[in-house]
Amino acid sequence: MKTTIHFAALALLSGFSLQPSALLAQGTLTPPGPPAPTMKTLDQIEARTPISSLPYTITNPGSYYLTANLTGSSGADGIDIATNNVTLDLNGFTLQGVAGSLNGINVLNPARNLAIRNGALDAWGHNGVDATNSYNSQFERLRVSNSNAGGLLAGTNCVVSACAAYHITGVGIFVRNNSSIKDCIANFNVAGLDVVANCTVIGCTASGNINAGILAYGDNCTIKDCTASTGNGMGIQANNNCSVKDCTASACGTGIFVGNNSTVTGCTAGGNTGDGIDVAGFNCQIFGNTCSGNASSGINIYYNNCQVIGNVCSANSQYGILISGSANRIDGNSVGNNTNYGINAMSINVKNSITRNSSPGPGYGGYIGNNDYAPYGSPNTSTNPWQNFQ
Repeated sequence: MKTTIHFAALALLSGFSLQPSALLAQGTLTPPGPPAPTMKTLDQIEARTPISSLPYTITNPGSYYLTANLTGSSGADGIDIATNNVTLDLNGFTLQGVAGSLNGINVLNPARNLAIRNGALDAWGHNGVDATNSYNSQFERLRVSNSNAGGLLAGTNCVVSACAAYHITGVGIFVRNNSSIKDCIANFNVAGLDVVANCTVIGCTASGNINAGILAYGDNCTIKDCTASTGNGMGIQANNNCSVKDCTASACGTGIFVGNNSTVTGCTAGGNTGDGIDVAGFNCQIFGNTCSGNASSGINIYYNNCQVIGNVCSANSQYGILISGSANRIDGNSVGNNTNYGINAMSINVKNSITRNSSPGPGYGGYIGNNDYAPYGSPNTSTNPWQNFQ
């Protein structure tokens, strides 16, 4: 029975005519043109210009990179940039200076939209990077050392990030107006980090510099989350309309110095050979800082109309808070265990408001003429809720 079924099926299938043309796609077999390359060229893979010897001058916009460690020569820059819109990648290599050499990298003319990154510059006769002619440019992951003038010098509207300057005869890292320095280190230079006006310095470290660790000698600057230590000059120095926040300044001359209309908040300024914080301007706000163990005073208020509130100023060799000006508000500070008075108002007939401060002793000096200076007394017997306590 099975054999009969198989023969019947074969007979049925043989009745169909299978035409090859009905089963295969139709079309010409002639190629549309000659074969073309399918792989990328070397220029497409590495679309940058190599630099393999010094000196070298960049005259055309584009992207450039080092191919090896390169050594400069006496009387010449390493790489000159003479145009806009240049990216220079040191590619992890070093530009090595020699005796009598000039700048490692030099921006010859005002140039915009530069990016210089990722490598080291060592022992150049002048500056490691002189890009003070640059604007709207970026500098990142550069390590500059042993320059005989400046380290990394940038221009206006620039960003310097994750860079380091070490053992520079001049300033380690410098930027012009409207620029930013972030996450940088400048140690054991003549000066650490210098900025002009309208700049920010964030998350930086400056240690062992001869002059100021961080200096904002222009107005309207912000210095935040920075550390300055072990320098002969000021740790952090800011001019007018500046903000210094959450910083540490220790083992310097003066820890932190600010000018008019400035704010210092949440900082630690201790163990300095001068004052912890010098307020050398009018209309400043000094809030919530710790200024202890300084060889002079914790906070020194030189001028008028400042608010000094909620600070801890203890164990200083002179005063906790020294007031030379007038019409200042000194409120709610802890000023104990200083060698001299916790708070000393030196001027008379100036009506500083000095209230709600606490000191286990020595207490307070300079009452004469400060009519708003609440005397200290026992909290249990005082009838003045605003008075200072000892």
